Amino acid sequence: IAGELLRTSFEQKLALAIAGAGAGLQFHISAINSVLGSEVIPTSTDHIPEVWGYHSVLTMPHFALSLAALALAVLGLVRAEDRPDRRWSVMAFIGVAVLTHVHPYTSMVMLPTIGLHGLAKLLSGRRSSLSTSAWALAGAVPSIALLAYSYLTNPAARRWAETVRLPSPDPVHYLLGLGLVAPLAIVGIVHALRNRSLTARYALLLIWLAVGLVAIYSAPINPLERRCVEGLHLPAALLAALGAGSLLPGLQRALRSRRAAVIAVAAV
Repeated sequence: IAGELLRTSFEQKLALAIAGAGAGLQFHISAINSVLGSEVIPTSTDHIPEVWGYHSVLTMPHFALSLAALALAVLGLVRAEDRPDRRWSVMAFIGVAVLTHVHPYTSMVMLPTIGLHGLAKLLSGRRSSLSTSAWALAGAVPSIALLAYSYLTNPAARRWAETVRLPSPDPVHYLLGLGLVAPLAIVGIVHALRNRSLTARYALLLIWLAVGLVAIYSAPINPLERRCVEGLHLPAALLAALGAGSLLPGLQRALRSRRAAVIAVAAV
């Protein structure tokens, strides 16, 4: 995805580093407290691991699988923007189908995002890739139908649905989870909105974050606020890399030095 959206090698590598191993300040605080054996630095009891990076395949394989499916769907949608092809429609369909089946909570943000992105393309006259958006939305239909059937016919499924109602914590905990990625992502958003061509290029990411931010504080309409943050570190990482690239163009040359590369990744 970074290779498709981000134009410089520096931005692409930085986005990969943030998304793959990005750890917010709360992660470091928890690590320090763990080493010291007590809560020396106050931290949240409601950890927000989804905005740190990928989950361990060994401890939470369904999270890793859902994020991989999410990335597959987004890659199909992004590639269809510049070169519409049936392959990207199939890719988006499979990605959304797997995502909705494995981890439907992430779909609560992604499906409206895809729909609004398709509407934006329709209104702007960019209709060549609309079929990919339609295929992506269609990928969710079988799993949604199955979930609805289970909820209506299975009392155990209804009881389980009641147990996963999770309100969002105070916004400061999300900010701690994102760490330095948050201000860099804001810079990336401003940079993208200032340039009309960049706004169109990053429209999917901008809509994705906007929908996610609304969803995580939308109670009582949405009782699953806390679950809607899952996966948002992907657009945050890409926009943060864009922001860093716009602020520090000189770092691209400096990254030829291994020492500078290590410092830049460690700082984020």
